[in-house]
Amino acid sequence: MKSSKYESDFYALAHEQATLLRARKFDDIDLKNIAEEIETLARNEYRELVNRLKQLLTHLLKWQFQLNFQSRSWLLTIEEQREELVQHLAANLSLKSRLEEALINSYEIAIILAKKQTGLETF
Repeated sequence: MKSSKYESDFYALAHEQATLLRARKFDDIDLKNIAEEIETLARNEYRELVNRLKQLLTHLLKWQFQLNFQSRSWLLTIEEQREELVQHLAANLSLKSRLEEALINSYEIAIILAKKQTGLETF
């Protein structure tokens, strides 16, 4: 169960726990909640990968299936998302092992988004 300070002021608690870690006051550290937050950070990095892929794939689908609507804006978004992905993977090298999984998860969502944004039914 999370402490009341954890629930009411996470920002202050995070700084307090970091100070305790640096001071090596291990008996005062809230290990359970710190471990939970570290796991949450890792999940967020994976979610960021999926979101970047989703955006990239959505724009690639639109680019491929809406030739009359291709624009510099779409091209720049594709380039931006590619670069964001490269940087994200460079900062989180172990995510490369989950890239195929993330791509599969992202593609299904990208198809739905492309259908919604274009009105087309087939991708």
